[in-house]
Amino acid sequence: MEMCPEMNNQTPEVFESDEIRNGRIQNLIKNGTTPMLPFEYIRITDRLFELGIDQPTLDGLINKTMANKLSEEWDNKISSRLISDETTSEVKKLISVLNTSKIINYPSTRNQQITVGSLASIKFDDSDEESLYLITGSMNETYKTNATELEIEAARVTSPLGESLFRGRVGDIVKYYVNGSPIKVEIMQIEQVAENDVY
Repeated sequence: MEMCPEMNNQTPEVFESDEIRNGRIQNLIKNGTTPMLPFEYIRITDRLFELGIDQPTLDGLINKTMANKLSEEWDNKISSRLISDETTSEVKKLISVLNTSKIINYPSTRNQQITVGSLASIKFDDSDEESLYLITGSMNETYKTNATELEIEAARVTSPLGESLFRGRVGDIVKYYVNGSPIKVEIMQIEQVAENDVY
């Protein structure tokens, strides 16, 4: 896993055009790499700690994944140590996500397309109400933002909904399929989340 610099410190916004940012994200996905925002990385490592991965092991995981040099020997050691634990399946899944991820910067507030890190207000064709979705790289969970204090569903960029919204703009009507049935969605508003916005 690669990591953006100064993940824990407030970093100045660097503008990257929609086309360049989303092109990079699309290339990562095509190459089997999961784009991950810093808050997703923190959530995963926090969850590993909750599941009983001791601090030295977690520190080792963080250091090795940050250097993108997680060794097979280390994988085997952690797997054998956790083999009798009832949480082994979740731990392996989380470690697998970390091993195949690259941490990307938050989007610029000037980005106008939906990207990883966008908060999209959408309207489904069978509803008059708008729904908020946070487009993430690796996690389908419920989040809160400092701006709304509302619970917001996440849609992974590789999910059917996330894939259809990716690169969309306000006013676009996109379509995705569930069990072979098409669902239309109109993009009503887009905001880009920033560091410390999501928890």
